[in-house]
Amino acid sequence: MSVVRDRADMEAGHIFKLLDPKTKLPVTWSVDMPEPAKVGVTGGDYWRAWVAYVRSRNLDNIVEAARLYKLTGRTNYRDWAIDQLDFYAANYQSWPLQTWNGKARMMGQSLDEASAVPSLVDAVRLLSPEVTVPQERMARQVIHTHCTKSY
Repeated sequence: MSVVRDRADMEAGHIFKLLDPKTKLPVTWSVDMPEPAKVGVTGGDYWRAWVAYVRSRNLDNIVEAARLYKLTGRTNYRDWAIDQLDFYAANYQSWPLQTWNGKARMMGQSLDEASAVPSLVDAVRLLSPEVTVPQERMARQVIHTHCTKSY
């Protein structure tokens, strides 16, 4: 959790497009995989697929950090999770609306994004006594926007 590779300039694509440029066979993503070039042989779809994996992993880590905070009381987990919720809330509307399969901004398709929402709800619930009112309002707004306006 200490290394966050998600950035506001990263547009997620579809995970099934993480294909070897030469063989067109699926590439196995791992947390150690370096960021590929945005352009060139591995650019475009490959890069956006890599982003989708990174973002999905980061979204999973938010709820894990919230749970670890609740279990251990260690504020570094709480602070990290809150920082990530702030990041996604602040950047959600800036990501382009993708409509090839539903409507999504954080992820490449609505199903992937909808799958992330319960984890975000759980993280907000676990952290709600600790987050500020504006932070909670922002997180709830992102969740509400996705749940009510993305379909």
